[in-house]
Amino acid sequence: MFPRPNSRSLARGLTLSVAAGAAGFGLAGVAAAGGVRAHARAQIVRGTVVHENRRAHSFVVVDARGELYAIHAAHRPALASTVTVAIRRLRNGTYALERVRTDAFRRSAHVRMRGVVTFVDRHTDSFVLSAPGVSMLVHRGSRRDGIASAAGAVPSVGSVDTVSASVDDHGSVAAAGVTQTAQATNVNLEGIVLGVDQATNTITISATDNSTTSGSITVSVPSTLSISLFTVGQEVELTATTGAGGTYTLVGSSGDQSQQAAGDQTDQQGVQNDSVDSPDSFQSADTQPSGDGQSSGDGQATSQTGTEQSTTSTATVPTTTNLAGGGDN
Repeated sequence: MFPRPNSRSLARGLTLSVAAGAAGFGLAGVAAAGGVRAHARAQIVRGTVVHENRRAHSFVVVDARGELYAIHAAHRPALASTVTVAIRRLRNGTYALERVRTDAFRRSAHVRMRGVVTFVDRHTDSFVLSAPGVSMLVHRGSRRDGIASAAGAVPSVGSVDTVSASVDDHGSVAAAGVTQTAQATNVNLEGIVLGVDQATNTITISATDNSTTSGSITVSVPSTLSISLFTVGQEVELTATTGAGGTYTLVGSSGDQSQQAAGDQTDQQGVQNDSVDSPDSFQSADTQPSGDGQSSGDGQATSQTGTEQSTTSTATVPTTTNLAGGGDN
């Protein structure tokens, strides 16, 4: 555990080197090995835990601006809790946890999230919201006595949206309102490889990162990239471009089943999230605080898109126990 941050400790912490014995939030980037790009600064983020992906050994925090951070860690804090984390950015655009402090445990929380709709299931009135390292299921409205309360029109696939939602300590996310701010032309998808077809040079991944729907998305792999890097059951982070009719062409990929895979250059090919200056990258247009926290750092989210399919899905994630410390297994 570490002391509560203040403006003086944050400023001091972000300039301390690891060699000098960084403590608490005072963290700095470690020099890259084997050509892996290093990030010189750690980020301090305060927000709400809205999602977890046990397969990737990661959890997701949303800050007051609505930005989503996918963070690899050996232990994950409780869903719906408010936390302060010190994180460092990995090569594939996800993050490694250095320290975590739980500020408040809650049964539920209200948050605002920004991402791209990559999947829509009109039968279950749900959609998938994606950002680098996360593709999470969101129900359109809350359910009371078996009746869903409307949260406006179902968002369209490929739209960059701001979603006002509630999240409970089981990980169920219900949208109270959805506002479209742009249309994406690039895609970053997190999912599990369901199939590899070398005859058609395509891979199929789950629509959500932890396979909470039975839907899938198919991505074409060009001859300039290796389809042999993909195996069924692998957790991957994909960067792709979109084409006519909602087709997808891979431009980069990485394994994301652990912190090590997220930073392993030998497991990556093509363009990675942290080296892309996409014309569709977006920042918060409305900076009024929402949710449970505030952020200091330089995190960013990259616009994405996806294909729409119909499927049956649920969004129940078991409750986790919060533990201090970082790392990954």
